[in-house]
Amino acid sequence: MTMKYYARVWVRDNAVYTVNAMQGPITFDTFTGWADEIIDLEIAGEYEDAGILLAAMSYGQNGLLVAGRNATVTATRAGNPRDVEAELLELRSHLKLTFAQLLIGLVTEGWITQAEGTAWLINRMPPAPVTALINQLPAAEQFTALARVVQPSEVLRLDPLVVSLGAAQGKTPAEVDQFFITYKDM
Repeated sequence: MTMKYYARVWVRDNAVYTVNAMQGPITFDTFTGWADEIIDLEIAGEYEDAGILLAAMSYGQNGLLVAGRNATVTATRAGNPRDVEAELLELRSHLKLTFAQLLIGLVTEGWITQAEGTAWLINRMPPAPVTALINQLPAAEQFTALARVVQPSEVLRLDPLVVSLGAAQGKTPAEVDQFFITYKDM
């Protein structure tokens, strides 16, 4: 009697991303992230843990290779499509800085001078580009924006003022993301 077990492999960016191994056929997805391709295998031999199996796998021009195992592909299908915009929105929704982290980052990166940072911190006077942007808002929104800029308890990456100020300063969304990632632990 030949023993066999089964594996489902998720391929992402031309590499094996994750593996699920079971002693019986896999009839459900246990991984919901995006993948380019999903491959089902039947493997001859004694059952091995998915971690051990993953270490024996590689993916390249010839497809999936399983070193030292007699593996037969039983099914392949397109994976779950990647939604880059949704991933970025999810990342950005968790990015936030304290006022101190914001000022440290702005001065360190040279986006404002140390004198501007000090005036904002000590005298609650935001730099001229910030004030100019607030003055362009409808009159009914200016006080709220000024209060959020002068004494913020936290600065959210997706705050419309952050988005507008970044664009006004010629920063790409990726540059603003990286700024928040870099200074969130300061």
